[in-house]
Formats: sequence, structure tokens, C-alpha cells
Amino acid sequence: MLNNAINRGSILLLSQHDNKNGHASIVQAMQNAKGIKVGYIASEPDLDREYYSSCKCVYQKIGFEMNVYLELEDEYDEPSVEALFDCDAIHLSGGDTFRFLKALKNKQLMHRIDEYNLSGGIVIGVSAGAMVLTPSIESAFICGDKNTVNMTDLTGGNLVDFCFVPHVNRPTDDCASVNMTNYDFYFCSDQDGVFVENAQLKSVGVPIKINANKIERFVVKIDDLSNPKIGMFLEEHLDDMKRISPPECVHALDLESLKAENVTFWTMWDDKVLVGCGALKKLNETDAEIKSMRTSGKYRNKGLGSKLLKHIENYATLNGINRLNLETGSMPFFEPAHRLYLKNGFVFCGPFFNYKEDLHSRFMTKKLQADSN
Repeated sequence: MLNNAINRGSILLLSQHDNKNGHASIVQAMQNAKGIKVGYIASEPDLDREYYSSCKCVYQKIGFEMNVYLELEDEYDEPSVEALFDCDAIHLSGGDTFRFLKALKNKQLMHRIDEYNLSGGIVIGVSAGAMVLTPSIESAFICGDKNTVNMTDLTGGNLVDFCFVPHVNRPTDDCASVNMTNYDFYFCSDQDGVFVENAQLKSVGVPIKINANKIERFVVKIDDLSNPKIGMFLEEHLDDMKRISPPECVHALDLESLKAENVTFWTMWDDKVLVGCGALKKLNETDAEIKSMRTSGKYRNKGLGSKLLKHIENYATLNGINRLNLETGSMPFFEPAHRLYLKNGFVFCGPFFNYKEDLHSRFMTKKLQADSN
């Protein structure tokens, strides 16, 4: 629960501190404090002290003093640092996670916070301030943070041995862009958090825990097609289509066509190995077409096509698409594709949109939800 946990002070990680659960858990974390003084570290400049003042009021309301403010950029000063570590607890604020961690590392404060906690000091992190205390801030991508400061080393303070995802109460498609195989992840709504005391982890509210050893091996993510591996993968796909079908009957999209505004593209990965791809081309407000579905040879017949198709269907449903359509070949080479789509609820149909009857093509469709008509 805690790294080098024997003498550590309490650690409280919250999505949001100004609510009933937040107040109660702060009071609980402070029970073993030597006093009532709490220092505040701003995640980024707070010119009018707006966020600091608000946080100070919360702590005063529940019986604690907050009179030390530390900024890590233009107004950084050593006396405030010393005053901070003289407090009974340290509060790390929410904000820009990447900017916060970069500033903490630049000022060499991450190690001092760890030493402070090891000697019994209480550490309270909220949102970004919680994530910087964990082994990695990759979790920040899941809750929508952007790496605008171009950090390459996302290693956090490592005060705990799990990762924290604030403001998100369940795994989402954004998890596909994050390595979730090394640590347990706690997904927390604004009412939730994680409290660690005496090496024992306690839930604040009802966080959702995803165990590292239960995380899906194959990761599916929306992709911008910038990775050179994708271009090579698509070339193989196009080569197969051109080898099997007459030129006039090849409807597969090339790399540039897949970058169109009305196309969303997914890749599937086994660690760093690209094993599959698929795309959704929006035809109008309610209809879309499945494109570029492909699984790498040695990964076929493992259910990965259905997994990828399910991701695409869920995305389509969430974006108001009522019907999915697709065109595939009629030759024996395409029979596994026919079986995949039939198994997942598609049926054969006639040509759709701008397609015409063609001996070398088969058309399929699936109704996702009731048409508005």
C-alpha cells in the first residue's frame, strides 16, 4: 500500500476535497498529526490566491490552519519551502498534473515530500496533487489532462504503489492509451478517494479498483495514424485487397483517406506490437460504414476481431449512429470476415450509399438502435 511503509505518516488521495467525504477523510487523516498546521503547494501560479483561499476556508471550517502557500514557479522562495515542511500536513492542490510534476522535480521537492512523509508528516493530494504522489502520472491522460509541457519521464513520487484516476468512476476508452499492467488503478468520482494509514488502505466513498493482473492484454485505442507501423500494416491490407479483387472492386481506404474528418480510426496493440485495426466512416448523421478491419496473421482466431468491432459499435452508439454498414469481398478469402460479422449481428443486404451491385462484393448491415423515422 505504502512504499517503505513502516514509519510513514498518513497519505490521503482525493478527487475533490470540498464535500462531505472529503471533509471527513481529511479529519481522519489528521487524527495523528502533532498539530493543526497545513501547508499548501500550488500546482501552478494562483495569482489572486483564489484556489488557495478557497482551500484555506475548507480547512478552517473543519478545524485546521492553512497559512503557508508555496508556488513553484515565478514566486518560488526558500523561506516558504522551509515553512511548508514545518507544517503538520501538506496539501498538494489540483490543476495541471504534468506542469505540477515538472515543477516539483525541477525544484527537487518530490524527494523532500517523500522524506517528510517517511518521518511521519501527513500528505494530502487532491486530483493532480494526488496523481503526482503515485508511481506514474500516466493516469492523468484518462481524466483528460494534456502533456503541454512535453514531459518524457512521467514517474511520480511513488509514495504509494498504485495509480490514481480522479473524476472518473469507471474505466473508459481513454484507458487504452495508458499502460495499466504494472500497477493497480483506483478510479474515483468526485466523492471518492483512497486513504492509507499504517500500511492499510481504506476507501473513501466507493472507488473502483482495477487490478494490474486483470487488465486486458490487448489494448484498443483511437489513433491518429502517425505511427509508421500503421502505414506498413495498412499497406499489407491494401496489397491483399489488390491481389484478390479486380482494381475497380477494391474499396479499401489508403492512409490519407483514413485521416478524413468523417473517419475515426482504431488500432489494437499487444504491448508494442500492432495486431489489428479498424475504422468508422460516417456517411450521414445516423449511418456509418465499417472500414479497414484487419487482424495480423498470427493473432487471428483469438476473438480479437470481435473485440475491436465491439469498440467501434460502442463508439458509434454513443455518437448517435443508428445503423452500421460494410462492404466486403465475395471470394472464399473473405469467408472468415463474413462469419465474424454474422456472429456479431450483421446481416447481408443490398448496396448502400454510393455502392452498386457487384459480383465481387457482399454488403452487410446492422441496426444499432431504433431509427428516428
